Amino acid sequence: MRIGCGTGGSKPGADVCPGQLSGRIVIVANPGAGKHDRNTINFIAEKMRRRECRVEVIESQGAGHIGEIARTIDARAILIAGGDGSINEAIAGLLKRSRPRPLLGIIPQGTANVLGHDLGLPSSPSDLADVFLRGRIAPLHLGLANG
Repeated sequence: MRIGCGTGGSKPGADVCPGQLSGRIVIVANPGAGKHDRNTINFIAEKMRRRECRVEVIESQGAGHIGEIARTIDARAILIAGGDGSINEAIAGLLKRSRPRPLLGIIPQGTANVLGHDLGLPSSPSDLADVFLRGRIAPLHLGLANG
């Protein structure tokens, strides 16, 4: 699985949205996340739209909804605004899809944000939007226990 937002062939520092990224980018917000901040989500979405990205924000409606969205959404990339549990749910949904899967991006908004810290994601909304706009992509190595 790949994590990030952009095209697989993006060069570091190159913007991925202006005109050439066909497909939508969906931000899935978990309002129950420990540090949910709709202003941050809106800022990131708007910054990406100003670079001609097609961005839509969807709010999760409760347990299991993020996984269902990740499993079924027609999008180039899905950005999860939530905590580690939200990310886990999205990954489980993405793994139920056939390839190619949407790219997965993380907007850390949980209480601890362990994965966001481990990935070195910036805490500034502007810097985080820049990560997505530059197409910073890395493999996400998964482990599966007990099925």
